[in-house]
Amino acid sequence: MSRKVQALVFAGALVLFVVLVVHAGVRGLLDNLVSARWAIVPSVLAWGLVYVCNTIAWRALLDDAIPFGRAYVISVASFAINYVTPLVSLGGEPFRVAAASAWVGTPRATASVVGFRVIHTLGQLIFWLTAIPLAFVLLPRTPATTISLIALAVIFAAGSLGIVALFRSPRWIRRWPKLVAMHDQLTARPRAIFVAVVAEYVGRCLSMLEYLFIVRALGLDIDYLTAFMIGAFSQFVTNATFFIPFELGSKEGSMSLIFTLLGLPPDLGVYASIVSRIREMIWIAIGLGLVWGARGKRA
Repeated sequence: MSRKVQALVFAGALVLFVVLVVHAGVRGLLDNLVSARWAIVPSVLAWGLVYVCNTIAWRALLDDAIPFGRAYVISVASFAINYVTPLVSLGGEPFRVAAASAWVGTPRATASVVGFRVIHTLGQLIFWLTAIPLAFVLLPRTPATTISLIALAVIFAAGSLGIVALFRSPRWIRRWPKLVAMHDQLTARPRAIFVAVVAEYVGRCLSMLEYLFIVRALGLDIDYLTAFMIGAFSQFVTNATFFIPFELGSKEGSMSLIFTLLGLPPDLGVYASIVSRIREMIWIAIGLGLVWGARGKRA
């Protein structure tokens, strides 16, 4: 994507973000931020547990070769770098490789990071796939909704099976010796892959607590399953629009839309997304602050 196109995408996203906030009401936003302030700390803590799950998944691929505390610091720092990398959130991967190389060497660190990225994606697809039955129950029953959900279920299932097939040593990979070595490292311990996938899925489920805390703080008495639906839909839209820098507009728009579909006030969806952004900023600050510690050498 050229710089000109990047600038146009960013400008369009910024305009959409401003329009959504103005439509929802700046005064209402400020009032609801005050009302929802108590949800910020629990949301931050919930994401602390999410990063614990991410760390467990990554360490499983490394046979726990890196101490948990150091691996946790590296994980949080690399995710923070990804968040502040516009357009493609992959800036944290080279950092993770460099930080882990001091403990396990560059080849093994590279294999673990590539493997973690694949399993991170698989966990996301399985998470979305399990949200489909919930969507059939909670969303309005219309032909468009039914067709869309069936299509998404097929896409998520196909994507999940495709990723699982990668761990079965496909023939095309044999053309590149480095990829073969990387593949062998990742598939040497099937139990580690299973643990990593489960940890990633559990982390996704824990991240939904954020929406439960925020929406309840905004005055709506929802349950965890509704929060699950809100978070799953929002994550899908923001991932599908990955080319929009910093999720400007897409996060707010997706929250407003899912609130509408669930029969909730759409303006509160915009407010909820802003509160969620505050949580993101806090963890970005924490992660960037841990960058130097994550690069420390093995004792």
